[in-house]
Amino acid sequence: MSKASFFCILSLALLVVGCNGEDDNAPQPNAWEARHLWPHGARPVSPSVGEDVLFMQEEAPSGLYLLRDSVATHLNSNGPAVQPDYSWSNDGSRYCFSSPGLSGEGLTGIYYAAPMANAIFHKLWDRGSHPRFLPGDTMIVCAGPEDGSDADGIWQIHVADLTRTRLAERGVAPEVSPDGRKIAYLVTEGAWFGRTLVVYDRFTHIRDTLGLLATSYTWLGDSRTLIYETAHNGFPELYKTAIGGVRPGETMGISGVYPCGFKADTEFVYTAVVGDVTAGVYLRSGTGDSLRLLETGTMAITASEERVLVQSSEGIFEVER
Repeated sequence: MSKASFFCILSLALLVVGCNGEDDNAPQPNAWEARHLWPHGARPVSPSVGEDVLFMQEEAPSGLYLLRDSVATHLNSNGPAVQPDYSWSNDGSRYCFSSPGLSGEGLTGIYYAAPMANAIFHKLWDRGSHPRFLPGDTMIVCAGPEDGSDADGIWQIHVADLTRTRLAERGVAPEVSPDGRKIAYLVTEGAWFGRTLVVYDRFTHIRDTLGLLATSYTWLGDSRTLIYETAHNGFPELYKTAIGGVRPGETMGISGVYPCGFKADTEFVYTAVVGDVTAGVYLRSGTGDSLRLLETGTMAITASEERVLVQSSEGIFEVER
């Protein structure tokens, strides 16, 4: 199954089935408690500090919303359009995102704004995608348009003066390590399913090519281990790899997608898959055990060490321990 087909299930009803031979009726761990936050929406993202939640709404009026104190505010009713690649600054005072379109035309580009109604959207570049704040929140890293032009690759942009530094000539989907030192990204190498996972050290400028054929990935809290999704015999599996020395991808024995790590330890959450359907949201603990957090839902995103946000056919859930 292609990655695109999994993305289509964002707004579809999700089937509840067993995972990896575990008991379908296994209770939710007592250490975690789920709470329904909002009746609809996709890709909920919260800063590591505070309770605000950004999410996408497909129903009219569609766009980017801020959920604060049980009230949802439409942030981009007057534009620009927002792609589902938004992220928060480290202090939670701002967020950034990309707007789709042709490079250099219209409202296309990278933006940041403060989380409030009638916010002013500050344009950082007239192209690009997947922006992420670097430590200190004075710079972001993002991907260029992947069109073979001089703007292709991974870029660092200074928020104050808009100066740009090209970090890699090719690459998409950059993610900053929890310690802020490294940037991982994906590079197309002619594979029909997945991309090569590369890590760039911002201080030594050394690049490590790690897992192959990754379709999504996440850092773990040690800032040297990554969990990535790949296809094995046509079905998604989760592998892990690490920086330094020769460490090829190691299977974790998990059929799943959309891994997302916690920033301070080696735990991560993921969406389990059985056959070609999703099977709920699980947490993989540092001891190697998998605990089911929700029987339904997908694309879980960690907000803090104690909080996970999940989208489902019933809306947005918060799971806390």
